[in-house]
Amino acid sequence: MDSQGKSTTRNICVVDSSEPENSGTQERERDRALRVAVCDAVRACADANGWSLLARVGISLQERGIAYAGKLGDYLRTPVFRGLFEFSTEGGGNVAAYYVRCGTVSRGKIRPMRGAVSGKYVLTAADVRALAENPEPIVTNAARDLLSENFVRFDEKAQAQMAGDVLRLAKRERWAFGNKNSGTFCPILKEYLLHMLSFLASGGNAAEGDRFLVFNTGLRSKIDAPIFLVLQKNDERRRGEPPWIYSPEFSWERHPFFRNAHGGFCTPADEIAETVEADILKWPAPADFGNTEPDEFLPDTDPAEIFPEFNYYHWRHIILENAVRLPEGILREFPPESMPPPPPGATLSESECAIRRSRLGAAIAADKDCFTYLRGRIEASVRAAVEDVRIGAVKIVPAYYPLKKRISWLLPLSFGGSGSAPELALVTEREIGENGRPHYIARTIFPLAWAYRSARVIGRPDCDWLDPAKIEDWRE
Repeated sequence: MDSQGKSTTRNICVVDSSEPENSGTQERERDRALRVAVCDAVRACADANGWSLLARVGISLQERGIAYAGKLGDYLRTPVFRGLFEFSTEGGGNVAAYYVRCGTVSRGKIRPMRGAVSGKYVLTAADVRALAENPEPIVTNAARDLLSENFVRFDEKAQAQMAGDVLRLAKRERWAFGNKNSGTFCPILKEYLLHMLSFLASGGNAAEGDRFLVFNTGLRSKIDAPIFLVLQKNDERRRGEPPWIYSPEFSWERHPFFRNAHGGFCTPADEIAETVEADILKWPAPADFGNTEPDEFLPDTDPAEIFPEFNYYHWRHIILENAVRLPEGILREFPPESMPPPPPGATLSESECAIRRSRLGAAIAADKDCFTYLRGRIEASVRAAVEDVRIGAVKIVPAYYPLKKRISWLLPLSFGGSGSAPELALVTEREIGENGRPHYIARTIFPLAWAYRSARVIGRPDCDWLDPAKIEDWRE
């Protein structure tokens, strides 16, 4: 192909562009997509037991652009949703409250549409607990599915190999928490590559030629040059294999065999760069997350516009569904009545800890005073953080939230009094109101290690409260 006729960029799409075989297949795929979207709207409004207020589900469907005629309850009972939902009613007459939740069939993993990458999940109550205790697996598996099925094999072994290769090329940085040696142990870098590449792959930000597919990793080399990931065409592709391969071994007309010192990564000054550029024509730009400068949006004087909005469902999600993320110290101050804290110095077995974690949210839900106390402590911490942001003592940190594939904003939460180190990060989403001013909506809480990983996808956090050297990863 003539180089003048080539396109310099590729509009990557995670859905197969092949046409359905017939209109019946096309209709089935539309119905499946609708069921997935409606189930997602229902679980987005769900409480700890999976029940969602029907009125809130209607609002959630409108936000997703899903239109329906008549009453929502009747709509969810139509044949296209047969067996997907369970219904419940509280009260009666004019004060009746109607609830819905995903049924036993749909609360597991929904198989994706033909041609779409896997990762369409409807979370069960057990999934919610697992996500609270360890957020990475569900998010990680979805990202690996996208990359492995559409681009390049990205299992744990490939991820570790890529991290080791780029580590030798990139600027020195702390890629591990606490006092771990990030020269040989780099979990942060592994997470960064996974979520950065899945973001680029989802958004189409890559350069494709006849033989190479190139991503801008967003990392810089020791001489401050951009670092690119170079994938090679899988010429001997077999059934089930991805279309591209990651390999340090390159070959072309002038060099029948060449082994790149940095694996499948390169900078524009490397030996393989000239050949790669001739094929893709133009190096791709780094990921564009939009405006991630909080100073341009923060109000000058009114802390009320910074204070995140909470509603009943946010509090239930933060305190009940994510109870295992709350610091042990705050739980000891006012423990739920049915679950006193273990005696000082007591050592619980792994199974005893697992049982306690699984029951903690229910125990707090059953103790209204405990729930109210925890809510008050979190609100006080948020107010202190907002005041620190207003006077410039701390910064709001932008982060990439891979579960929703959108930008969120992190606030530090401290519970030990003035000047104490943060123990959690409050995850908020920023919206622009009708008056053109920003406001923040509270979504969830993150352990600091997960907060740093999410923030590092966008860039190295420039703040004191989110420092990997001061953070211990709760998984290690």
